[in-house]
Amino acid sequence: MQSGIAIVQHFYDEAKAGKMSEDQAKENAKEAIRAIRYNDDEGGYIWIDDVNGDLIMHPILPEQEGTNRMELTDVNGVKILENILKTANAGGGFNTFVFTKSDGVTEAEKTAYSQKFDGWNWVLTSGCYIDDVQAGMDNSRIDNLFSKGMIAISIEIVILIAIMIAITILIVKKLTKSLNTINNGLAKLSVGNMHIEFDSKLLRKKNEIGNMANNTLQAVAQLSDMIKQGIDISQNVTDSSEQMMSASHSATETIDQISTAIEGVASDASDQAGAINTMMDNVTSMENGTNEIHKAVTEISTCAASLSDGSANMRKHLEAMQNGSNEMTTQVNNIAAQIAETNRTISKVSDILGTIEEIASQTSLLSLNASIEAARAGESGKGFAVVAESIKSLSENTSKELESINDIINNLVTDFRECTECIDKVVQSNSESIKDSTEVIASFKKLDEEITLTDSKAATISTVIARTITEIDNISKQVKNIGQVAENSAAASEEVNASVEELRALMQTMDNHSTVLNEQAESLNDKMGAFTIA
Repeated sequence: MQSGIAIVQHFYDEAKAGKMSEDQAKENAKEAIRAIRYNDDEGGYIWIDDVNGDLIMHPILPEQEGTNRMELTDVNGVKILENILKTANAGGGFNTFVFTKSDGVTEAEKTAYSQKFDGWNWVLTSGCYIDDVQAGMDNSRIDNLFSKGMIAISIEIVILIAIMIAITILIVKKLTKSLNTINNGLAKLSVGNMHIEFDSKLLRKKNEIGNMANNTLQAVAQLSDMIKQGIDISQNVTDSSEQMMSASHSATETIDQISTAIEGVASDASDQAGAINTMMDNVTSMENGTNEIHKAVTEISTCAASLSDGSANMRKHLEAMQNGSNEMTTQVNNIAAQIAETNRTISKVSDILGTIEEIASQTSLLSLNASIEAARAGESGKGFAVVAESIKSLSENTSKELESINDIINNLVTDFRECTECIDKVVQSNSESIKDSTEVIASFKKLDEEITLTDSKAATISTVIARTITEIDNISKQVKNIGQVAENSAAASEEVNASVEELRALMQTMDNHSTVLNEQAESLNDKMGAFTIA
């Protein structure tokens, strides 16, 4: 039956390959099967039905070819073809039924084997009459042949087993030697030694062991390159983190200097406010003295001596006020110098922040390269991917904090610019005040000289006193303006100091991040150092 199926398959393949038509292939297959005979009397043959019960080919009953035999039934009521088709559709097998022999008269029990060919939906069947098989069977001869065959088979099996054992031992030894060589290389790799070499004979083998050895060397080479890149990157990260830490420390020192300078400005502003209060007291005293002079003028004939004393006192107060104005001018100039120095320091801080921002940008690029290399490393690069992600997060946070610091510095520059403008106004007003004070002192000197003169000069003195009162009122207003400027300067100093404190906190945060990054980079360097690369 297997021979018959093979023949049909051959012609089926020929048709599929286009070497002949399907009809021609079927016809050739039928004729080839028709010619098959077996048994001593050549009474064994194969016939073909399709799955619908139509007879395709029968070498003994060619006249029935093309007829449907689904209703074919033996003397016992067994549906012969129906059972054959069921067995074939189930995967093939045996059926037993009663059928008429070739003499057309004798009916005997027959056992048939059927198998389906799916390509054409054919069912091939062949059978033998049981009584013919029994009639031609010599049991004693069969037993003898069976015994001899079993002995021969047993000897052959023993020999084959011995040969197979010997071959297996030889193959296992060769495999074990090769696997031990590869295992030794992997053992060196497990302790970080990347210098692995295999024998050239092993590498030239065209089997799984040779492939394994070559693949191992390729994997080690790729891993070695990755580790080299990882070592370079980790070293770069360490250098960058150290630079960031150094820049952070320098920035912190600069901020401390700014804070000290601002505290000096605030102290000077407080001193200025005290001087202004003293000036207000002096102005008040001057107003009182002027009133005394006015009274003295009205009673000049009787109070000349008192007027002279009051004039002397007024001159002293004006000289004190002039000295206070000069001192205030000095203090205001000092404040302006401190503000200019602070602006230069802020400019340096801006330059430092630019450097830090460049470092943050380089760190972000390094983190991107580290992520790419970690992705290439696959599973073994997960730990490095975590470090790369931490570096990226630190870079982003540093950039955000630098933006905040830039905003604070811009606000500082604006505030100092306004403070400088106010100081210029104070200097201008103070200069005018000193000029006026000088004129008042000169007037009082003249008044002292004219007090000794006749009472006829009283009207002139009264006029001078009236003008002096007006100038004192102007001085009082200017002093109030100066006081307001001093208060604004003190408030601006406090705001600048608060901004500097925020900047110091941000730089401390950056310093902490730089320390963590440096520790992580050093840890990565230690881990990378465990590998020995050729």
